[in-house]
Amino acid sequence: SAFAGPFFYDTYTYVNTSGSAQCIVATLTAPTCRARISAYLGSFNPHDLSQNYLATGGGDTGSGLVHLQPRVPAGGPIVFLVT
Repeated sequence: SAFAGPFFYDTYTYVNTSGSAQCIVATLTAPTCRARISAYLGSFNPHDLSQNYLATGGGDTGSGLVHLQPRVPAGGPIVFLVT
């Protein structure tokens, strides 16, 4: 189900400095709250959530752990959005 907003969020940028595409594993630990982590290729636009969108992990999992494993091209920056 969809979550109603507005949301507070943080962004974290990672740049793949290798010479080839890589799967990047992101693990978020949120033991006392619902959490989501999304990945955006290049940049995150809060006014258009579909722009550069790659994947989302999390929600109401109950386990406290959220995993996401997007594929990042060589030299590509990826922005992780945590809500």
